Amino acid sequence: GISAAGLYAQLTTGKPMTILSKTGKGRQAVKIELRIDTKRNQPDVVSEETFDWIVTNADGSKTEKDHGTRVEIELVAAYRGGRTGVDAYLEQTVVANPHLGLTYIPPKGETQSFPRVSNELPREAQEIKPHPHGIELGMLLHMLGDSPSKTVKQVLMDDFSRVTSSIAEQICTLAKVKSKTAAGKIHGEDIERLHKALGEVKIMAPPATAVVPIGEALLIEGLKRRFKAEFYASTTRPPAVYRGNPFVVEVGLAYGGDLPLDEPAEIMRFANRVPLQYQPKACAISESVYDTNWKSYEL
Repeated sequence: GISAAGLYAQLTTGKPMTILSKTGKGRQAVKIELRIDTKRNQPDVVSEETFDWIVTNADGSKTEKDHGTRVEIELVAAYRGGRTGVDAYLEQTVVANPHLGLTYIPPKGETQSFPRVSNELPREAQEIKPHPHGIELGMLLHMLGDSPSKTVKQVLMDDFSRVTSSIAEQICTLAKVKSKTAAGKIHGEDIERLHKALGEVKIMAPPATAVVPIGEALLIEGLKRRFKAEFYASTTRPPAVYRGNPFVVEVGLAYGGDLPLDEPAEIMRFANRVPLQYQPKACAISESVYDTNWKSYEL
Protein backbone atom coordinates (compact mmCIF):
# COMPACT_ATOMS: atom_id res chain seq x y z
CA GLY A 1 0.00 0.00 0.00
CA ILE A 2 2.77 2.47 0.81
CA SER A 3 4.31 2.20 -2.67
CA ALA A 4 0.91 2.85 -4.26
CA ALA A 5 0.40 5.90 -2.03
CA GLY A 6 3.88 7.17 -2.93
CA LEU A 7 3.20 6.67 -6.63
CA TYR A 8 -0.12 8.53 -6.38
CA ALA A 9 1.65 11.41 -4.61
CA GLN A 10 4.29 11.48 -7.34
CA LEU A 11 1.59 11.64 -10.04
CA THR A 12 -0.39 14.45 -8.34
CA THR A 13 2.39 16.69 -6.97
CA GLY A 14 5.61 15.49 -8.64
CA LYS A 15 7.27 15.38 -5.21
CA PRO A 16 9.22 12.36 -3.92
CA MET A 17 8.52 10.44 -0.71
CA THR A 18 10.69 11.35 2.27
CA ILE A 19 11.72 8.39 4.43
CA LEU A 20 13.44 8.67 7.81
CA SER A 21 14.80 5.48 9.34
CA LYS A 22 16.90 4.48 12.33
CA THR A 23 17.58 0.83 13.17
CA GLY A 24 18.96 1.09 16.71
CA LYS A 25 20.32 3.16 19.56
CA GLY A 26 23.81 4.56 18.95
CA ARG A 27 23.38 4.48 15.16
CA GLN A 28 22.79 7.45 12.90
CA ALA A 29 19.44 7.94 11.23
CA VAL A 30 19.13 7.97 7.43
CA LYS A 31 16.99 10.36 5.40
CA ILE A 32 16.09 9.33 1.84
CA GLU A 33 14.07 11.12 -0.83
CA LEU A 34 12.62 8.47 -3.11
CA ARG A 35 10.81 8.43 -6.45
CA ILE A 36 9.40 5.42 -8.29
CA ASP A 37 10.69 4.74 -11.79
CA THR A 38 7.44 3.58 -13.43
CA LYS A 39 9.15 2.42 -16.64
CA ARG A 40 11.49 -0.01 -14.87
CA ASN A 41 9.34 -0.47 -11.73
CA GLN A 42 12.32 0.38 -9.54
CA PRO A 43 13.06 2.89 -6.77
CA ASP A 44 14.96 6.01 -7.76
CA VAL A 45 16.86 7.58 -4.82
CA VAL A 46 16.90 11.36 -5.29
CA SER A 47 19.02 12.09 -2.19
CA GLU A 48 20.39 10.24 0.83
CA GLU A 49 21.98 11.64 3.99
CA THR A 50 22.65 10.67 7.63
CA PHE A 51 21.52 12.87 10.53
CA ASP A 52 20.85 12.96 14.28
CA TRP A 53 17.11 12.29 14.76
CA ILE A 54 15.97 14.65 17.53
CA VAL A 55 12.32 14.59 18.66
CA THR A 56 10.36 17.00 20.87
CA ASN A 57 8.61 15.34 23.82
CA ALA A 58 5.20 16.23 25.26
CA ASP A 59 6.84 18.31 28.03
CA GLY A 60 8.82 20.35 25.50
CA SER A 61 12.16 18.62 26.14
CA LYS A 62 14.18 17.21 23.25
CA THR A 63 15.74 13.75 23.05
CA GLU A 64 17.36 11.63 20.38
CA LYS A 65 15.06 8.97 18.91
CA ASP A 66 16.30 5.42 19.57
CA HIS A 67 14.77 3.74 16.51
CA GLY A 68 11.86 3.98 14.11
CA THR A 69 10.62 4.74 10.61
CA ARG A 70 8.75 7.79 9.33
CA VAL A 71 7.30 8.18 5.83
CA GLU A 72 6.16 11.60 4.60
CA ILE A 73 3.98 11.85 1.50
CA GLU A 74 2.49 15.00 0.01
CA LEU A 75 -0.42 14.42 -2.37
CA VAL A 76 -3.52 16.06 -3.81
CA ALA A 77 -6.73 14.31 -2.81
CA ALA A 78 -10.27 14.90 -1.56
CA TYR A 79 -10.72 14.09 2.14
CA ARG A 80 -14.02 12.27 2.61
CA GLY A 81 -15.66 10.24 5.34
CA GLY A 82 -18.00 7.29 5.03
CA ARG A 83 -17.47 3.56 4.64
CA THR A 84 -14.48 3.91 2.30
CA GLY A 85 -12.89 6.89 4.04
CA VAL A 86 -9.59 7.17 5.91
CA ASP A 87 -11.32 7.26 9.32
CA ALA A 88 -13.17 3.98 8.67
CA TYR A 89 -10.02 2.35 7.33
CA LEU A 90 -8.02 3.20 10.46
CA GLU A 91 -10.84 2.22 12.82
CA GLN A 92 -10.95 -1.20 11.16
CA THR A 93 -7.15 -1.50 11.16
CA VAL A 94 -6.99 -1.26 14.97
CA VAL A 95 -9.44 -4.20 15.24
CA ALA A 96 -7.17 -6.52 13.23
CA ASN A 97 -3.92 -5.24 14.77
CA PRO A 98 -4.22 -5.24 18.58
CA HIS A 99 -0.44 -4.74 18.90
CA LEU A 100 -0.73 -1.39 17.06
CA GLY A 101 -0.79 1.87 18.99
CA LEU A 102 -2.36 4.48 16.69
CA THR A 103 -2.73 8.25 16.99
CA TYR A 104 -4.57 9.88 14.10
CA ILE A 105 -4.71 13.66 13.62
CA PRO A 106 -7.38 14.30 10.95
CA PRO A 107 -7.63 17.54 8.90
CA LYS A 108 -11.02 18.09 10.54
CA GLY A 109 -12.27 17.06 13.95
CA GLU A 110 -10.55 15.80 17.07
CA THR A 111 -7.44 13.63 17.35
CA GLN A 112 -8.24 9.93 17.64
CA SER A 113 -6.08 7.74 19.85
CA PHE A 114 -6.10 3.93 20.02
CA PRO A 115 -3.58 2.62 22.61
CA ARG A 116 -2.22 -0.85 21.95
CA VAL A 117 -3.90 -3.65 23.89
CA SER A 118 -1.20 -6.26 23.33
CA ASN A 119 2.59 -6.12 23.52
CA GLU A 120 2.79 -9.41 21.63
CA LEU A 121 4.09 -8.80 18.11
CA PRO A 122 2.76 -11.04 15.32
CA ARG A 123 5.36 -13.59 14.31
CA GLU A 124 7.09 -13.08 10.99
CA ALA A 125 5.58 -14.99 8.07
CA GLN A 126 7.92 -17.59 6.56
CA GLU A 127 8.17 -18.45 2.89
CA ILE A 128 7.22 -22.05 2.13
CA LYS A 129 7.14 -24.24 -0.96
CA PRO A 130 3.77 -24.78 -2.71
CA HIS A 131 1.61 -27.59 -1.40
CA PRO A 132 0.63 -30.29 -3.96
CA HIS A 133 -3.10 -30.08 -3.23
CA GLY A 134 -4.80 -27.50 -5.41
CA ILE A 135 -1.77 -26.71 -7.59
CA GLU A 136 -2.63 -25.88 -11.20
CA LEU A 137 -1.53 -27.97 -14.18
CA GLY A 138 0.33 -25.05 -15.77
CA MET A 139 2.35 -24.43 -12.61
CA LEU A 140 3.29 -28.11 -12.37
CA LEU A 141 4.42 -28.08 -16.00
CA HIS A 142 6.48 -24.96 -15.31
CA MET A 143 8.13 -26.50 -12.22
CA LEU A 144 9.06 -29.69 -14.08
CA GLY A 145 10.42 -27.67 -17.00
CA ASP A 146 12.61 -25.59 -14.66
CA SER A 147 14.42 -28.74 -13.42
CA PRO A 148 15.12 -30.83 -16.55
CA SER A 149 18.18 -32.51 -15.00
CA LYS A 150 16.23 -33.74 -11.95
CA THR A 151 14.04 -36.82 -11.79
CA VAL A 152 10.29 -36.51 -11.25
CA LYS A 153 10.71 -37.83 -7.71
CA GLN A 154 13.42 -35.24 -6.92
CA VAL A 155 11.22 -32.39 -8.15
CA LEU A 156 8.29 -33.58 -6.05
CA MET A 157 10.48 -33.82 -2.92
CA ASP A 158 12.57 -30.66 -3.47
CA ASP A 159 10.00 -28.21 -4.83
CA PHE A 160 6.83 -29.11 -2.90
CA SER A 161 5.89 -28.80 0.74
CA ARG A 162 5.20 -31.96 2.82
CA VAL A 163 6.27 -34.43 0.08
CA THR A 164 8.51 -37.17 1.50
CA SER A 165 10.27 -39.92 -0.43
CA SER A 166 7.45 -42.43 0.19
CA ILE A 167 4.73 -39.90 -0.78
CA ALA A 168 6.63 -39.04 -3.99
CA GLU A 169 6.73 -42.77 -4.85
CA GLN A 170 2.98 -43.07 -4.20
CA ILE A 171 2.27 -40.14 -6.52
CA CYS A 172 4.41 -41.59 -9.31
CA THR A 173 2.85 -45.05 -8.91
CA LEU A 174 -0.68 -43.65 -9.01
CA ALA A 175 0.19 -41.56 -12.08
CA LYS A 176 1.86 -44.56 -13.77
CA VAL A 177 5.04 -42.51 -14.21
CA LYS A 178 8.49 -43.90 -13.37
CA SER A 179 9.95 -41.94 -10.47
CA LYS A 180 13.43 -41.87 -12.08
CA THR A 181 12.17 -40.32 -15.33
CA ALA A 182 13.82 -36.98 -16.13
CA ALA A 183 11.45 -34.12 -15.23
CA GLY A 184 11.97 -32.46 -18.60
CA LYS A 185 10.66 -35.54 -20.45
CA ILE A 186 7.20 -35.53 -18.83
CA HIS A 187 4.61 -34.43 -21.40
CA GLY A 188 1.02 -34.95 -22.55
CA GLU A 189 -1.03 -37.55 -20.73
CA ASP A 190 1.79 -38.30 -18.28
CA ILE A 191 1.71 -34.81 -16.81
CA GLU A 192 -2.10 -34.86 -16.67
CA ARG A 193 -2.04 -38.12 -14.70
CA LEU A 194 0.70 -36.73 -12.45
CA HIS A 195 -1.35 -33.59 -11.80
CA LYS A 196 -4.41 -35.69 -10.96
CA ALA A 197 -2.37 -37.92 -8.60
CA LEU A 198 -1.09 -34.88 -6.68
CA GLY A 199 -4.64 -34.14 -5.59
CA GLU A 200 -5.56 -37.73 -4.75
CA VAL A 201 -2.65 -38.82 -2.53
CA LYS A 202 -3.16 -38.05 1.17
CA ILE A 203 -0.60 -35.43 2.22
CA MET A 204 -0.19 -33.59 5.51
CA ALA A 205 -1.61 -30.04 5.53
CA PRO A 206 0.93 -27.29 4.80
CA PRO A 207 2.69 -25.58 7.72
CA ALA A 208 0.80 -22.50 8.87
CA THR A 209 4.06 -20.54 9.21
CA ALA A 210 3.36 -18.84 5.84
CA VAL A 211 0.27 -17.12 7.23
CA VAL A 212 -0.02 -15.17 10.47
CA PRO A 213 -3.48 -15.44 12.05
CA ILE A 214 -4.52 -12.80 14.57
CA GLY A 215 -5.63 -15.51 17.02
CA GLU A 216 -8.91 -15.94 18.87
CA ALA A 217 -7.89 -14.09 22.06
CA LEU A 218 -6.31 -11.11 20.28
CA LEU A 219 -9.22 -10.87 17.84
CA ILE A 220 -11.54 -10.31 20.80
CA GLU A 221 -9.14 -7.73 22.25
CA GLY A 222 -9.19 -5.95 18.91
CA LEU A 223 -12.99 -5.90 18.86
CA LYS A 224 -13.05 -4.51 22.40
CA ARG A 225 -10.90 -1.54 21.29
CA ARG A 226 -13.48 -0.53 18.72
CA PHE A 227 -16.85 -1.70 20.10
CA LYS A 228 -18.23 -1.49 23.65
CA ALA A 229 -20.33 -4.63 23.48
CA GLU A 230 -21.75 -7.10 25.98
CA PHE A 231 -20.78 -10.33 24.20
CA TYR A 232 -17.68 -11.21 22.17
CA ALA A 233 -16.79 -14.43 20.35
CA SER A 234 -14.12 -15.49 17.86
CA THR A 235 -12.74 -18.58 16.20
CA THR A 236 -9.75 -19.49 14.03
CA ARG A 237 -9.97 -22.37 11.55
CA PRO A 238 -7.12 -24.83 10.89
CA PRO A 239 -5.01 -24.05 7.78
CA ALA A 240 -6.43 -25.10 4.40
CA VAL A 241 -4.97 -25.01 0.86
CA TYR A 242 -5.98 -23.25 -2.34
CA ARG A 243 -3.87 -23.43 -5.52
CA GLY A 244 -0.98 -24.79 -3.49
CA ASN A 245 -1.03 -21.92 -0.98
CA PRO A 246 -2.12 -22.20 2.66
CA PHE A 247 -4.71 -19.87 4.14
CA VAL A 248 -6.48 -19.48 7.48
CA VAL A 249 -10.00 -18.13 8.02
CA GLU A 250 -10.85 -16.23 11.21
CA VAL A 251 -14.07 -14.61 12.35
CA GLY A 252 -15.05 -12.45 15.32
CA LEU A 253 -18.34 -11.08 16.65
CA ALA A 254 -19.29 -8.25 19.00
CA TYR A 255 -22.93 -7.96 20.13
CA GLY A 256 -25.08 -6.00 22.60
CA GLY A 257 -23.82 -3.50 25.15
CA ASP A 258 -23.59 0.07 23.84
CA LEU A 259 -24.04 -0.98 20.21
CA PRO A 260 -27.16 0.61 18.66
CA LEU A 261 -29.99 -1.89 18.16
CA ASP A 262 -31.79 0.23 15.56
CA GLU A 263 -28.88 0.30 13.07
CA PRO A 264 -27.66 -2.38 10.64
CA ALA A 265 -24.75 -4.53 11.77
CA GLU A 266 -21.27 -3.43 10.73
CA ILE A 267 -19.53 -6.18 8.80
CA MET A 268 -15.77 -5.88 8.27
CA ARG A 269 -13.64 -8.00 5.96
CA PHE A 270 -9.85 -8.29 6.15
CA ALA A 271 -7.05 -9.97 4.21
CA ASN A 272 -3.69 -10.24 5.98
CA ARG A 273 -4.93 -7.77 8.64
CA VAL A 274 -5.76 -5.16 5.98
CA PRO A 275 -9.36 -3.83 5.69
CA LEU A 276 -10.98 -4.55 2.31
CA GLN A 277 -13.16 -1.47 1.94
CA TYR A 278 -13.95 -1.76 -1.76
CA GLN A 279 -14.84 -5.47 -1.80
CA PRO A 280 -17.18 -5.88 1.18
CA LYS A 281 -19.00 -8.92 -0.25
CA ALA A 282 -16.40 -10.53 -2.49
CA CYS A 283 -16.14 -13.87 -0.71
CA ALA A 284 -18.43 -16.79 0.13
CA ILE A 285 -18.28 -16.17 3.89
CA SER A 286 -19.31 -12.52 3.57
CA GLU A 287 -22.12 -13.49 1.18
CA SER A 288 -23.44 -16.04 3.68
CA VAL A 289 -23.45 -13.41 6.44
CA TYR A 290 -25.36 -10.95 4.26
CA ASP A 291 -27.82 -13.57 2.95
CA THR A 292 -28.74 -15.16 6.29
CA ASN A 293 -32.18 -14.22 7.63
CA TRP A 294 -31.01 -13.03 11.06
CA LYS A 295 -34.56 -12.22 12.18
CA SER A 296 -35.08 -15.96 12.57
CA TYR A 297 -32.44 -15.76 15.31
CA GLU A 298 -34.10 -12.65 16.83
CA LEU A 299 -31.14 -10.52 15.66
